[in-house]
Amino acid sequence: MLDASAPEGNGPFPVAIIVHGGGWSGGDKKTDRTPLFAPLAEAKFAWFSINYRLAPDHKWPACLEDVRTAIREILKEIPPINHAESGLPPFLLVHGTEDKSVPLEQSLNFSARLKAAGGTCDLITIPGAPHRLLDWEKYDANYVTKVVTWLRQNLGVVPGTAR
Repeated sequence: MLDASAPEGNGPFPVAIIVHGGGWSGGDKKTDRTPLFAPLAEAKFAWFSINYRLAPDHKWPACLEDVRTAIREILKEIPPINHAESGLPPFLLVHGTEDKSVPLEQSLNFSARLKAAGGTCDLITIPGAPHRLLDWEKYDANYVTKVVTWLRQNLGVVPGTAR
């Protein structure tokens, strides 16, 4: 379990992951580190306070696994759009217009943010295509050719050669 706080406004923001004390056998995320919450928020940190399973009810490495899992949940929640900045390599996004898992707006917004930061981002949309990549050829038989062409043009690969 975790509690989270993120500053208002555009990031990126530094991140603090707070693991409460208690020698792996006591404590709680809400009570043990509460004095840090307000200062971190005021300093424009995104912070996450996590709990873990306690000994002796849960044997080692259960607590470590919980901390690792929490850090992985946190990382999954940090969207790429918050990392659009100048100096990144060119991006190619390929998105089905009928994707029900990831809205097309996410790719449109990410592309716009990368371009606003001075980056290169192209978006190939596949009309009518769902999220599942294996179905895309049914909707655009040439999408693979478009991807390969983009890669060759933007990554400096000469046709017929390998790097």
